[in-house]
Amino acid sequence: MNSQDGFLLSYLKYGENDAIIHAFTENDGFQSYFLKG
Repeated sequence: MNSQDGFLLSYLKYGENDAIIHAFTENDGFQSYFLKG
């Protein structure tokens, strides 16, 4: 697991506990992440 600094641009709730996150990170620019909750 690694850590990055960035700005949260938006998130979409996916099902009951999950989310799709769109962020802009310092090192890699625009990124999308799938978070399981």
